[in-house]
Amino acid sequence: MISWSDFQSDMQDITGDATSATLTKFKRWGNLGYHVVLSELGRTHTEKTQTASTVASQQFYTLPSEALYVKSVKVTSSSIEYPIEPIIDQDTWDVLNADVTGTTDIPTFYFVRPGFGVGGTEVGIFPKPASSGNTITLVYEAGDRDLNIDDFTTGTVTVTNGDATVTHSATGFTAAMVGRYFQTDDDRTWYRVASFTSTSVVELENVFEGTTASGASYILAEAFNIPEEMQILPGYYALGHFYDMRHDDTKSLKYRALFDKELRDGKRRWRHKTRGSVINTRRKFHLRNPNFPPGTIT
Repeated sequence: MISWSDFQSDMQDITGDATSATLTKFKRWGNLGYHVVLSELGRTHTEKTQTASTVASQQFYTLPSEALYVKSVKVTSSSIEYPIEPIIDQDTWDVLNADVTGTTDIPTFYFVRPGFGVGGTEVGIFPKPASSGNTITLVYEAGDRDLNIDDFTTGTVTVTNGDATVTHSATGFTAAMVGRYFQTDDDRTWYRVASFTSTSVVELENVFEGTTASGASYILAEAFNIPEEMQILPGYYALGHFYDMRHDDTKSLKYRALFDKELRDGKRRWRHKTRGSVINTRRKFHLRNPNFPPGTIT
């Protein structure tokens, strides 16, 4: 795991430039490279699920600002989940809405209307919902916010094997630490912080698997939310820009080539959710539109 503080130190060590002005550029370039990797990786690791409630006759709903690409949409009505299909182009969407002006609680299509710049993307459902309070479930590939917080190591912690609770020796924790990564010096395994209980207690996503300890030294850090072997990529991206700024074409091209190669390898390595030696033939699914009435029995 490369923490945000490790990233900064690595950039300064590799380039020999420890000035504050250059460090500011490294942070900016590193975050830009991170966002490029997230947008290109397209793996289940970046998937998130979000829900919203329908509003009667309201067609469009704003997506979270972190949403990059919508993968699926379904609407739950009367405890039944109905997957709905995407409409890709604006013309088809306009024709559908011109032809059908009614409402229903079982929509059939959705349409993504991108925002200009960052955020503001909306998803529309067709036909418009007839009722309020039905659940819209969206699965999307997510981006992430910029990293900017250095490693936190103040005080000590108490951890218990098989328990997800981490207790601070004083009152060092904050709610902003949810989503960061935690590691004790003895265990060396990284865990994500799932929730904030108080300034002295946080909960991990998984139970602590190391040895029970009191007064343990630890690190609580921000890190690039990508597979560990790919966390060097934002560094390559930043170094490419640094040496381009220094007019060193040889090193600039070197790090850009490393970035491109490792990104290609990562996309190939992580394109599947599972890994196994058996390759199944493609299954055929026969789906029936739930809106269609049953056929006549003869």
